[in-house]
Amino acid sequence: MRIVEQAVGGVHEVMHALGVQREHFGIIHEDLSPGNLLAHDGTVSPIDFANAAFGYYLWDVGHTFDLGRALDRAFWPRHRAYTRGYQEVRELPADYRRIMDAMFVTFWIAETAFALDSQYADTVVPGLKLPLAVWTAERFVSGEKFLDF
Repeated sequence: MRIVEQAVGGVHEVMHALGVQREHFGIIHEDLSPGNLLAHDGTVSPIDFANAAFGYYLWDVGHTFDLGRALDRAFWPRHRAYTRGYQEVRELPADYRRIMDAMFVTFWIAETAFALDSQYADTVVPGLKLPLAVWTAERFVSGEKFLDF
């Protein structure tokens, strides 16, 4: 728990530094995963805005690269292409990789907390969610980068 608490403190610092100004914060899709992207005639468009909310724009980038794809080297060229395309629409902060790390830590801590209320909590939390939350928290606290795009 100590490492998770340290990570939450670090995430708080990152988000506090970002603030809630328009260049970083606004209405987001909040579930921008591959299943909610539709490709047609060379254009990719988001669908299903049921979870839309106010949040950090980079949260949507993090959803697009769930941790499994983020850690798979085969996807890294796609991450870089996505990042280049994203920057054509919205400028990324200079330290966006650190911010993305903070978003992943937040995501896995939230996923763990959400799973505690599941009927499968006894198996899903200790077997999957909590180890990923701790793994991302440890890397974030130590300053180790776990994303490469």
